[in-house]
Amino acid sequence: MGTENVLIEQMQTIFRRNQANNPFIYGKSTRNQRIEAWWAMLRKHCSQCWMELFQALYDEGHFCGDSLDQELIRFCFLEIIQENYTSMKLVIVGATGATGLCLVQQAVDAGHDVTAVMRNTDNFPIQHENLKVVKGSIYSVDSLSEHFQGCDAVMSCLGTKTLRNVKLYSESAKFIFDAMRQANVSRFIVMTSWCTSVNRQDRGPFMMEWIYKGTFLRSLLKDMARMEKYIEESCSDINYSVVRPPQLGDGSVTDKEFHTAFDRFYVPGAGYPKISRADVARFMLLCLTTDKYDKKMVAIRV
Repeated sequence: MGTENVLIEQMQTIFRRNQANNPFIYGKSTRNQRIEAWWAMLRKHCSQCWMELFQALYDEGHFCGDSLDQELIRFCFLEIIQENYTSMKLVIVGATGATGLCLVQQAVDAGHDVTAVMRNTDNFPIQHENLKVVKGSIYSVDSLSEHFQGCDAVMSCLGTKTLRNVKLYSESAKFIFDAMRQANVSRFIVMTSWCTSVNRQDRGPFMMEWIYKGTFLRSLLKDMARMEKYIEESCSDINYSVVRPPQLGDGSVTDKEFHTAFDRFYVPGAGYPKISRADVARFMLLCLTTDKYDKKMVAIRV
């Protein structure tokens, strides 16, 4: 039994001392397996190295545990440890597109270590001490897995200017996921679109369903749908978040609230709004900070 449970029992007993009923009930802790697994993962990947370092300082006689030593440890290591816990190692594919550039910039500005994978690294417009720009092919497992090693998540903003016979999304997904498995990476966040599939019970806005989808976006959305189906049916080992935005615009990032709809192809009641690419990038980074969007396909708008 955790110490905090004993303290809560004592507090509740005092606060409700005039009540006839028992103010505290014990039960089985069968619902905390997920958080316990998370703590174990945190210790293995983030905390263990610091624990071993401080133990070595103690064993070698450099740390005696008095108040001065504790203050010196805090002064020397606290900021470094905090940065280690809040920053992540991210790999971004599709980094050269408009949304990809927003995602790269916001990620490095947030303190994450970013590896941007692209076919041609010449003239990439973003430079930052937390950014590494590398050549790689989304159709090569070996090329990708080399860059995926040790990363916390892979993020995709892949896009194409070709609107006929699109196969980019469905074909590249297989290579990306095989490379992730080879590199032992399980977190994946990808951008697709509203209205990727046909669902008579979940029709999107008129312009999207009957104009864009039936004409120049037909092949693009069909291939996005093939990728989404592949993820859902063949990637149970991947912790994915599929982000479905409406029409993209070039506005700046905002602090507007996101409206979401899980496992739907649009957000009801929205008409057919635009969202800035910068805000899509903001939402994709938000997916890293919560398990709310784990293994979900989520339509968004602001």
